[in-house]
Amino acid sequence: MDTDTYYPEAKRMKMLHMSPYYGEQATMNHQPCNCPPPRKGLPQEQSSSAWDGRVENVKNWLANGGDVNAVNQYGGTLLSAACCNGQVEVMLELIKHPNLHLNTMHGGKTAFAQALHYFHEECAEIILTSSLKCRPILSGQWSSVMQILERQPNMNPSAASYILSRATQENEWDAVTLILKMDVPFTVDDLDPIIQKAFALDEWDVIYSVLHRKFRHKPECVNEMLAKLIDQRDWVKVDSILKLEKKYAKFDIPLTEACVEENEVNVRRLVNKCASDVESLNGTLLVIAGGGTSEAICHMLMEFYHLYSDETIVNAIFIAAMKNNLELLPFLLEKHFPRISYQALSATQGIADRYGNKNAFKLLEHALDAKAKKMFQ
Repeated sequence: MDTDTYYPEAKRMKMLHMSPYYGEQATMNHQPCNCPPPRKGLPQEQSSSAWDGRVENVKNWLANGGDVNAVNQYGGTLLSAACCNGQVEVMLELIKHPNLHLNTMHGGKTAFAQALHYFHEECAEIILTSSLKCRPILSGQWSSVMQILERQPNMNPSAASYILSRATQENEWDAVTLILKMDVPFTVDDLDPIIQKAFALDEWDVIYSVLHRKFRHKPECVNEMLAKLIDQRDWVKVDSILKLEKKYAKFDIPLTEACVEENEVNVRRLVNKCASDVESLNGTLLVIAGGGTSEAICHMLMEFYHLYSDETIVNAIFIAAMKNNLELLPFLLEKHFPRISYQALSATQGIADRYGNKNAFKLLEHALDAKAKKMFQ
């Protein structure tokens, strides 16, 4: 049985995990802490102090060598006692201890779940937004997590990164979109996996939210996504990406389709009609870099080489190398060689190597050699 035919979800997930960017970053996703088995040693007196909010008693016991993760005879910790009774001051004291564990179960619930169960949202918020190495289990609590996030204009980056990663892994896209609105300096490790998974699962609201942010490797992510949409002939979404990310280019469906179908008569007619429409020519070149066409049509498009922007050329060679487009790539290198930086050529060769496109890799290797010789003449 062809699983791609009968199980479209399997096909989307296969595409997701085959993505070079997603595969590279997926290992960096955060996981909740797998806390060690609890150790006994918490006197009932100290458990009562945490329950009652006698923070000085708790501080003194810990300062004298008490174990912040110890459990009492009933399996409860200082943290669970404080969370169950809403003792914020005790919580703030406990959270200062970097070895504090958050996921020790008491009554089948973590401290975070207990705080939510007893409507002590401020205690839950302290756990959620802490920068502790131990990260809380959030599964099954996303509606409450979102209520807390809605009150947070910003958050410490490590906590935000963890919540964002967990929401992505658990397909909690409303939470992802909400976090992306925060004023948090997310990194490429945070955002690359989101854009790839959201693309694979057709979560376009999330994609647009991510693309409105600036992050390293964003051009590569966008170009990879654009190339896949071109493969699928999803012209509506191609147009959306061009409008959002490629302001210098716009989409011309008739010209693009004529190029992809290798209809030279229609291409000649339409390209002459678009000769004064520089944005359409730029957009067509980008799409053809991913969709491919005949060598003769590449030659026609190169007649207008002087109208293409530098940004179009850099992105077109990147997409052509990604798709091993050996009809267009040589034309781009020949006509625009002086305009392409050594750095851009090197990055493009890297993407050809990543996708296993040996011919494009060799072609770019020759271009890099020529550029190096030119630099040292």
